[in-house]
Amino acid sequence: MLTAVAPAPDEAARMPAVARPRFPARRWPMIRAIVLKELRSLAPLAVLAGLIELYLVCILIGLPLPFFRRAEETIPFVADPYCWWVLAVAGIFGAVAGLWQTLWESARGTYQFLLHRPLERHWLFAAKLATGALLTWLMAGVPLLLYALWAATPGTHAGPFEWSMSRWAWDAWLALPLFYLGGFLSGLRSARIFGSRLWPLAGTAVLFPIVVLLSLAWSPGLAPVVCGAAAAFTLGAIFWVARTRDFS
Repeated sequence: MLTAVAPAPDEAARMPAVARPRFPARRWPMIRAIVLKELRSLAPLAVLAGLIELYLVCILIGLPLPFFRRAEETIPFVADPYCWWVLAVAGIFGAVAGLWQTLWESARGTYQFLLHRPLERHWLFAAKLATGALLTWLMAGVPLLLYALWAATPGTHAGPFEWSMSRWAWDAWLALPLFYLGGFLSGLRSARIFGSRLWPLAGTAVLFPIVVLLSLAWSPGLAPVVCGAAAAFTLGAIFWVARTRDFS
């Protein structure tokens, strides 16, 4: 009669491990639940900012609205103050959203509940970050695209338009999630003095005009590189704090 013999501990250690998928399917329902939770949490802020952006788009395309009106001699994306307001509203939304996603969790004491899920900590924070960053991009990307399409349509305005004239706006749009990441890191990190927690957000507020200046005057091709380097550094700091902070 043949009997199976278990391998020795040394032999079992040398046996090849069974290949496992790097992203098991069991993670998807938990990540989906976290994304939906973040969308519900940010919905009031997103609705308010979206209504303001809609009002600004109506001004940009020349619709008759109360209080503000676009000057007829304004050239699209050239000395266009309302275009700056579109970016400003999205940047403020991103900063507030980042603070909201972190400080609100700390105030309610829900971090322990989230971290108790059978999901790695870095995937949990990656889901929160992806949701907030995507909303920040959409908050300015949709209005800028609508404005650019309107400007590119013949007969809508008296000034000239080339798509290259909007490059600085898209470079600034690319840098908008820096406000969100700065707000997220400011709310996530621990600090004895509340004001010192806002240093990451203050740093992104200083970096943003530098990116715009690079796009407008100095070296347009360098702006995305600066954005990518700053985002990578801030993301590294966020995941380091998330891994080392005691949330108990």
